[in-house]
Amino acid sequence: MKFTKVLLSGAVAGIVALFSASNASALNAYPHAVNLNISAKIVVPDTITTNGAVVTGKLKTVSVNNKTLIALLNASPAVQSYITNNITHSAISNSIPAGSYFVWDMFTEDVLVTNKNGFSFDVDIPVSFYIDYDEDTVVGSAKLADVTGAGSEMDVTGIKFYFYDNNGNKLEPEYGEGVFNWTYGAVSGGVQQKAISIKLSPAAYFAEVNGVNAITTTFNVSGNGSSADLAPFGALDEPYWYWENNL
Repeated sequence: MKFTKVLLSGAVAGIVALFSASNASALNAYPHAVNLNISAKIVVPDTITTNGAVVTGKLKTVSVNNKTLIALLNASPAVQSYITNNITHSAISNSIPAGSYFVWDMFTEDVLVTNKNGFSFDVDIPVSFYIDYDEDTVVGSAKLADVTGAGSEMDVTGIKFYFYDNNGNKLEPEYGEGVFNWTYGAVSGGVQQKAISIKLSPAAYFAEVNGVNAITTTFNVSGNGSSADLAPFGALDEPYWYWENNL
């Protein structure tokens, strides 16, 4: 399926809801699994015409979102083959089911595509899709109650976004800023509830559209996640910035 045709299939629904504590734990309770909302624009050559010695070229701007990327994955022979040979789900198909969404596992830095019915796989296995952040350079501020473990935190780090469908379409925005906002509930009954919201801003850089070189111009990734961890594990290992840099 052509990238430009995919873009005509409609806009993605609004921001995805919080990832439930039970499902987050199934993927990776700590750090959190974060639902992703992706929005980007790409400038790509549209037409090149010649008239004698005069060459006229035009550029067009196309939009990308969750729905676009899932459609590109569904059109990729590598993804179709992987689903056929490795994924079992209720509908016999070689495609990602409708209603699926992306989840970022902050621990492995992989992006999974999943749904509420148990369909799930790491996209980086059949093709390439990941979001890296600089674990060695995380700066933050935090407020944490020693007794209850409740608190909040804001972390800033560098991030990189990479998507390639093995079918002529690539998104490779340059390194940018990642902001993580955490909240920690008081430990109760040996369990601590935690939530995170993220805002990632990769910079403009290289892309491919149907095998043609292009440029990402704007790129935004946001998301939310939550989980319930057993204490004192969560209370002792928070705040995240302190855990990454001092323990």
